[in-house]
Amino acid sequence: ALVANTSAGMYVQTKRSAERRLVDIPATGPLFLLRLGTVFGPSPHMRWDLPLHTMVRDAVTTGVITIPDQPMWRPWLYLPYLTGFCLDLVNGLQHPVPYSADGPLYLSSLNSTLSSLATTVAALVGGRKEVEIRTCPSTDLRNYAVPGLFHHVFMEDNIKTLIALAKEPV
Repeated sequence: ALVANTSAGMYVQTKRSAERRLVDIPATGPLFLLRLGTVFGPSPHMRWDLPLHTMVRDAVTTGVITIPDQPMWRPWLYLPYLTGFCLDLVNGLQHPVPYSADGPLYLSSLNSTLSSLATTVAALVGGRKEVEIRTCPSTDLRNYAVPGLFHHVFMEDNIKTLIALAKEPV
């Protein structure tokens, strides 16, 4: 359980409070409360500050990946899937959405630990050079995998795409 005075605890509390208030607002159409996984994937304006992107960039440029010293599960959401899903919602296309008025829809592509992704990134970037995985102390208590609408992705292929982008000159 998360402690209320931690940043993670406050984040969870305020998110749930906002969701409860949104449900109370009279809606003129369907209401979707989405909880998105941590987004990753190629985009025209790459965000290298996102966790998986940072791992790839650091492995390519420095040969070192730094992750928290505790196991941390995260739901991950592939960016092209998110944009396609949102466009379909706007255009009124139907999705097999497991939705409940009692809670949000979790939109993610897979659940994985940061350490598992770091190992995959290190192996894929490696080849010509060794990639070191270092751990650092972390006070971040967020550690969760989620149920929900999954769009399976092959992480290795997506990580290879990110590696190619990280090698491009800025």
